[in-house]
Amino acid sequence: KSFFSKLLFNYLHKRFKKTILISKDIFLLSRSKRIKLIPKLKKKINMNQNILHYNQKKLKKLIYALENKEKIIFEDMYDRNTGKNNKKIIFKFKNKHILIFEGLYVLNDFENHLKNSFKLLIIENIYISLIRKIQRIRDKKISIQNVIDEFTHLHLPSFLEYLYKYKFDICLNVKSNKFIKTYSNKK
Repeated sequence: KSFFSKLLFNYLHKRFKKTILISKDIFLLSRSKRIKLIPKLKKKINMNQNILHYNQKKLKKLIYALENKEKIIFEDMYDRNTGKNNKKIIFKFKNKHILIFEGLYVLNDFENHLKNSFKLLIIENIYISLIRKIQRIRDKKISIQNVIDEFTHLHLPSFLEYLYKYKFDICLNVKSNKFIKTYSNKK
């Protein structure tokens, strides 16, 4: 998602200077907070990763600022390198922009606010996705087994629920580091 969105941003930004790329990852709760949730995953059914892992209040403030063309300053945003919420980020939505909002479950966030949108889904082999998650472990606070538990008990059920809910304009499959169009305008 991140790689494709950066390619898309670079392409659009050359043609339309008012292009903004926002990664939903900046709204993640700290890694330590998310790790504390893992033991609870096996006990409950239908847990939603979007609600559990992302700061919903700040996401709503972003949408409000975007709709009202305001400047907004966020403190304590997630930094993927440190796993902590210690970043300061400023957005200025004064004029019309092309907004690329990249990350998991972004349609859930904008569901009632979408007007002119293009919905793109990037599909990757499930095992490659899990391997990449395991490779991203940066510290000893989380075990490989916990990563697998989180993936199978939270990530996959949340994602399947998401897929059944939305219709995408284009779906791209990742094969051999290439993006291949698989289908358009289908649920």
